[in-house]
Amino acid sequence: MTEPDWLALNRANWDERVAAHLAPESDYDLSGLRAGHHALHGIEECELGPVKGLRLLHLQCHFGLDTLALAQRGAEVTGVDFSGPAIEAAQGLAKELGLAANFVRSDIYAARQVLSGDFDGVFTTWGTIPWLPDIAGWARVIASLLKPGGFLYFADMHPAAMVFDDEAGMACGQVGSGRISTRAFSRSTTRGTMPIPRRCYDTARRTISCIRSATWCRR
Repeated sequence: MTEPDWLALNRANWDERVAAHLAPESDYDLSGLRAGHHALHGIEECELGPVKGLRLLHLQCHFGLDTLALAQRGAEVTGVDFSGPAIEAAQGLAKELGLAANFVRSDIYAARQVLSGDFDGVFTTWGTIPWLPDIAGWARVIASLLKPGGFLYFADMHPAAMVFDDEAGMACGQVGSGRISTRAFSRSTTRGTMPIPRRCYDTARRTISCIRSATWCRR
């Protein structure tokens, strides 16, 4: 079945990001991972807690940086992403570092069909939902993948924060110049420019409501 244009362009966008994000000059720092302990985001380090022995699922894992960090902490972890180049890079990193992590290429909405068993926890963070057209469906997929009593760890920023400070070179979420960058609203790929549909920006209240409704149905 032919995939919709927004999905094809989104996939092309993330396919092309892999090489750039693995380049030495990238903001993605692999030195900690190669040294044996990649530090997660400070919020995650404070909140996530011990994961040793847990069966975890990392959705939209990109090239597996945080997936492998969870493996280093002793989790039995599976990473899922819809980008073929990202999954290949993740598998290569796992082999290079001798880490036991499983990587599966799949669209987020088809994850339940391609994964076996349930998970103690689902981990998905930073920029994962603005690309998705159906937050309620996303939440239902997550609920279907969790064991009874399992947890979702989800961290993100408000999308409005992303329109500021690109040109000031500041970290996401920090307020500086107040200038708005249109780069937050589109991404260019070799296949064309991909506008981010406005409907993808769900409110925090709706996102939380969808998660609560999906987990309630799971019970």
